[in-house]
Amino acid sequence: MTVRGWRRLGVVLMVGSVCCATAPPGIVEKMQAYNGMVTTASADCKTPASMPMKEIPLHTNLYTMTWIRWDLSVTDAGKHDVAWEFYLNDKLYTVRKDQVQFSVNPGRIHWCQATDNFEVGHYRVDVKIDSRVVDKLDFDVVPQPDRRPMPVPNANPASLMSLLLPPMGS
Repeated sequence: MTVRGWRRLGVVLMVGSVCCATAPPGIVEKMQAYNGMVTTASADCKTPASMPMKEIPLHTNLYTMTWIRWDLSVTDAGKHDVAWEFYLNDKLYTVRKDQVQFSVNPGRIHWCQATDNFEVGHYRVDVKIDSRVVDKLDFDVVPQPDRRPMPVPNANPASLMSLLLPPMGS
């Protein structure tokens, strides 16, 4: 084989080892969850609110997020099954599943869904990686706030303007 052929083989082996690396055994047990939160998100689920929330209104997007870190000597923790188990008053209500590639350390796992089919009540979500609970988050689904305008007594436009503007000549 020529030098050029050996170089190609080296590149193929190097790329092959990077693309197809499997997670070391026991990596899930060493994963640590931190800064988990429940919040709301934009209509397309791409932009979560930046603050954790304990109350999520009906007819909004519920966004659960957990940061995961693992042994720094392992650059790619591999692909794992992630599940979000939602409990309403400690009774399993719904389960959402996904397969996640843990290639960035720390990494973020999240799930976003509309609360349209949720009931009002207290929820807990257990976040699992390969069936191991890594985070538990609590929140309440509450009725949508009433957004009707507040009635204004004596809604005479002249009297309203007098409240907003200083008297003439002052």
